[in-house]
Amino acid sequence: MNAEQVRQQTEDGFDATVDQFESARERMQTAFQQGKEQWMQIQDQAVQYSREAAENTDKFVREKPWQAVGIAAAIGLVAGLLIRRR
Repeated sequence: MNAEQVRQQTEDGFDATVDQFESARERMQTAFQQGKEQWMQIQDQAVQYSREAAENTDKFVREKPWQAVGIAAAIGLVAGLLIRRR
């Protein structure tokens, strides 16, 4: 094996390593982008769910204010009893 063959093999090995690195980098970028998009969808769904819950709560309180007061009082009583137990 002469110096030219060693140089060529070294260069080929380096090129293969660079190609593998670039491929891995592209896969990681794709995975990161997909994860980011999924997170954005989850966040959008959570915001939408929160808005709907707030709107439904507001509607319920406006339609049945005394029942809402009673439910809030019952929740407060249960929470107070649970806290007192500790």
